[in-house]
Amino acid sequence: MGVERRFELAPPQPPASRHRPPTLGGEEASVRSGPTGTPTACGHLRTSLSKLPDVKVANKPRRWVFRLVVALVTLLALLAAGLAAWQFWWVGRQSAAQAASDQAAFLADCPPDATPADQPVVLPAPLPTSTPPPDGQIIGLLTLPGGLPWPIRVGTANASLDAGVGWDDRTSGPGQLGNMALVGRRLPAGGAFDNLLSLNVGDQVLMETCTTRYTYTMAVAPRDLTVQPGDTWVLDAVPGQPQAVPTDSWLTLIANQDITPSSDRAVGFAKLTNHQPL
Repeated sequence: MGVERRFELAPPQPPASRHRPPTLGGEEASVRSGPTGTPTACGHLRTSLSKLPDVKVANKPRRWVFRLVVALVTLLALLAAGLAAWQFWWVGRQSAAQAASDQAAFLADCPPDATPADQPVVLPAPLPTSTPPPDGQIIGLLTLPGGLPWPIRVGTANASLDAGVGWDDRTSGPGQLGNMALVGRRLPAGGAFDNLLSLNVGDQVLMETCTTRYTYTMAVAPRDLTVQPGDTWVLDAVPGQPQAVPTDSWLTLIANQDITPSSDRAVGFAKLTNHQPL
């Protein structure tokens, strides 16, 4: 009886490649098979490239420019903040301190034998001297509602406005018939008229000289009237009526309308309603 031998055929193996697939990081790269199941060179290459680390080329010149721009913007912001603090706080503080010192000096210089004005204002009140006072001289004090007394100086130059208000000496004097025009500053200059736009009709403005305290009552609120520098009618003896003969005493308050530089001027009118000797 013959012995039957069985042979099991192993599945066909692809021919050995002469080249070993490239390895990355110690691991053998996987391969893709072609249509016949054999590895392809393209599969080796794609697999190898897919495992390559991403390489980003640093753009050093652009980073340097960006950092410089950021630094400049930050520096400009700090400078702007410092300038704002200086305008809104430090300048105002210095102006108020100077005004307080000038107020004390003005009251100390008032002659002790000054004759008070004890009659109703029907004639021009006398000025401190018979001749026009020089620019910069203090002729009185002005107090807005809720504010501090500020010196009233002759002239409207910067020297008069830095720590007080300026009197346009082409207009009437304190308590005189006609129109007395005072010029001041609002923020950010840190001036005497910082809160001018908060005045309402009926608010009282006080003016004090060596002899008399005058009370003016607001008739036109400054926030309701804006003019340009060429609108000189606000300086008329009767504002807006250049040919009229004044029968009352008016006070005109003028300041910059806006905080930022502009040609707009806020103007308010107040009428003398009371006066009393000091």
